[in-house]
This record gives sequence, C-alpha cells and structure tokens, in this order.
Amino acid sequence: MKAFHLAFCIPFLVNAASANTLPSAQAEGFTVSINLKGLPDGTKLYLLAKKDADLGKPGSKYRDTVAVTTASGEKASFSEAIVNKGKLFVVSIEGQKSTASLLISNKEKISVRGTMKEWPKVKVSGSKGTAQMTDFQSYLSNKIMNQKGAAISTGIAKYAKANPDNLYLPLIMLQSASMTSEEKKAAFEKLSPVARDSYYGQLLSSAIYNNKLSEPLREGALIPEFRLRMLDGDTVSIREIAKKNKLTLIDYWGTWCGPCVGEFPFLKQVYAQFKDKGFSILGITQNEQEQGWRKAIDNHGINWQHGADEVDDARGKVFRLNSIPAYTLIDQEGKVIAFIANGSKASEPFGPPIWQKGLITTLEELLK
Repeated sequence: MKAFHLAFCIPFLVNAASANTLPSAQAEGFTVSINLKGLPDGTKLYLLAKKDADLGKPGSKYRDTVAVTTASGEKASFSEAIVNKGKLFVVSIEGQKSTASLLISNKEKISVRGTMKEWPKVKVSGSKGTAQMTDFQSYLSNKIMNQKGAAISTGIAKYAKANPDNLYLPLIMLQSASMTSEEKKAAFEKLSPVARDSYYGQLLSSAIYNNKLSEPLREGALIPEFRLRMLDGDTVSIREIAKKNKLTLIDYWGTWCGPCVGEFPFLKQVYAQFKDKGFSILGITQNEQEQGWRKAIDNHGINWQHGADEVDDARGKVFRLNSIPAYTLIDQEGKVIAFIANGSKASEPFGPPIWQKGLITTLEELLK
C-alpha cells in the first residue's frame, strides 16, 4: 500500500454511544511496527483509545491505555485485536505532547516511519482506515472547514456518497454537532455494507435506529429536546412550550447576572408590545435557590413563563454556554430561528437580530 503522511486526528464534536470493551489479543489481530530515527532506547510508547461512551469528550484524560511497549534500536511495536474494522487508536510517546492517530482493522500489518524531530508527521503504510481518515481530513480542510451548519452537513453527505467505503465517516457522523439525526441517517444509508458494518458504523447504526442522537442547535432545525421544571412544579418539554405561541424567545439568565437583569426593562417592553400577537418569553435559570429565584421574578415583574434547568442540563448539553445572558428565538414547531450568546460551544450567533432594537424589527417582520 502506498505510504502517506499522517498528522493527527481533527476531532468533530459530540454525540456518544454505548460502550464496548476491547478483547484480548488474538491471532487475527493487527500489528503496528514503529521506526523513528532518534527514538531513544527505553522510551515508553503507549497505544491509547477512548471508550465508546467517551467519544464526544475532548482531551487525553478520556483515553484508556490499551498497550505499552518499550523502544529499542529506534524501533517499537504493538500487537492487539479489535472486534470490528476501523477503530481509532492514538500512539503516544513518553515525553512528547503530540500524538499520532491510526484507524485500524484486524489483520493489518501497519508500518509507521519517521523521525522524532518531525513527530507526529510520519509515513504510514498498511492501514486502509488511516489512509481514508487522512483523505477525509484533507477534504475537510480544503472544502468545509470554514463552513457552518447545513453547509457542513451537505459537505459530509457529499463525501459519503462519493466515498461509501470510508471507515472513518461513521465516526465523523457520530460525533458531528452540525448534522441533524435525519441527515446522519441519510448519509449513513449512502455508505457501503463494509462501512456500515465497521466498528463505528455499528455504533452509529445503533444510535440512529434507537433514537439516541441529539439534534444540533442550528438555524431552521428543531431545537434539541430538553425538559424544564416550571414555576407550577410541572416538568414540560421545550417543544411543548413552543406550541403555545407563534414565537418564543428563550432567555437564559441568572438572578446574580447583572447584564441579564439589565435587559429586563427592554424585554418587558417587547413582551407588552407583542404578547397579544402570539409572542412569549421563556426565562430559564439553573442552580438557583428556589425562594431567591421566585422572589427575583416577582421583584423584576417579569411575568412570563419560567423554568428551572434541573432536568436535562440544557445549558451544558444544548446551548453549551460559557456565559449568560443568551437568547434563542424559536417558532411554534420548535424550529430555531435565531441564536445569540457571548460564549457558546454549540454555535456562533446566527439568524435575524434578536438583541435590543433588532429584536423588535425581527418580531414585526415575523408577526405581520
């Protein structure tokens, strides 16, 4: 197999699946032979992998050590086994911060060659999945890296159609925070039986057909489902709340948040102007003392719907907020129209303006 250059895996975001365990070494397992000029004798090398339940979590702390070996004569090797083809492993070298990623299948005899000076830029041969991973990463960098939302999903689906045997794609789709569940299903069905039956293909299939995928926070898509405990004590889903009005502005705030409270006079004005035209506001808070929360609502006269985010952690799992306030406008079906926050890992701001006077202009247009 032709050798190629490998840097390191470019991760996509978030959706994990059920856990499997790595079996003991078998005769049909893979081998990784490493030859790095300048690799000192006695250096420890580690073969690492994430548990399936931790796939969406960033950082090395979620990687488990699968095997350890010691360098001798600038060489080292691993020999292990996996259940299905195409599982992602990371090679880590003692004293080095950078790692190299390999997408490995059973029976592969993989060669990793290079120098310590250029690590982790190495030449890899004998690994079909790693070559496919590198090809997709090149496509990602050249075609869709600077795209957003639906454009990313379209790019991944286009690549899947053109490269149905790619073993890396199921992992990308599993982790993608940009694709809806329907988009993932459609792209998955474009893959060949080989890719669908691969290690991550089976995890993705299980997540799709057992409804375990989360929806992205994306313009025009349904807001990811979550539940709130309302002031009256009932637990209600966000989409049930959305059905009550033509438009709902979600205001994520806190009693301790000065900028949040500072917006209340303006929001009260907007609420009074548009509430009879099918507009409502939903205030959401988290980790508030019950009495203080209710007292703040009364004292500020913010007499719209309020819910405590204590059921599904929408702040962390849906909006992924670093700071508040944050605002999201949804329609009666629960589709996201606009989103704005100073710090969110879920999305950059999108949609028509929903801040200050821009909110009034948007509501006037949508509620004609």
